[in-house]
Amino acid sequence: MWGPGVYGNQLSLLARLRVDYTDGTSQWVDTGDDWTTHSGPYAAADNIDGETFDARQAQPGWDQPGYDDSGWAAAVVRPSATDLVVPQPDEPVRTTEELDVVERTEPTPGTFVYDLGQNMVGVARMVLTGQAGTTVNVRYGEVLNPDGTLYTANLRAAKVTDYYTFGAAGTITYEPALTQHGFRYVEITGASTPPMAGDVTGVVWGSDLPATGHLETSSSMLNQLLSNISWGQRGNFVSIPTDTPPATSGSAGPATSTSSPPPRATCATPGRSCPSG
Repeated sequence: MWGPGVYGNQLSLLARLRVDYTDGTSQWVDTGDDWTTHSGPYAAADNIDGETFDARQAQPGWDQPGYDDSGWAAAVVRPSATDLVVPQPDEPVRTTEELDVVERTEPTPGTFVYDLGQNMVGVARMVLTGQAGTTVNVRYGEVLNPDGTLYTANLRAAKVTDYYTFGAAGTITYEPALTQHGFRYVEITGASTPPMAGDVTGVVWGSDLPATGHLETSSSMLNQLLSNISWGQRGNFVSIPTDTPPATSGSAGPATSTSSPPPRATCATPGRSCPSG
């Protein structure tokens, strides 16, 4: 399931913050009626559709001591099922690898496509330049059309797009935080200065599972299959196991797997794997 309202329409937060002081003591701060709230730059976020970040709505200094929150509203306290909360039993999701761009192309005027050389799950970190109020669109795909443009038919109804709106003119580094994508190619439009190949990085996310073994054979085809299996499992194990990270289908599954879909030869690159799911 994806899209607005799937998990309700009342934003809530249940949290406990531990503050460690330099004198060795600690303090617990729990959410309650003494908290205040304010809208921020994350205008929308969906695990499949993508993230909308509006820097004009940022609240500079809100996370620093001494911040004046007199213009903020009191938080609404709602009934909570705190007694049902249990510790997370699985490994945390972390950045497990970073990939450099192997090629930048411009299939149509003003549209730049960045090839990471590897189908992955995570986000892209990019250096963007723009004017105040302008929006950069970032789309993701697993393969390209014959003309070099991004192929998105396999995504079905999923938007798989991140939007960054500049709060002021300048250059910033943007890395989405509240979404994930399955992709090899990143398409960027709307930036005043198109990012160079070195300005875009693939940030691979996944449950930080320990490797239990490694196998390398004399067959390059078998080695590629093994790589596909490994990358396919890594891409589908992002906290809750899924089926197809980049598209609108997908379901929770077992925490382990012994098989992986066959590689799609249309996107194969030596030493790299193709889409999974």
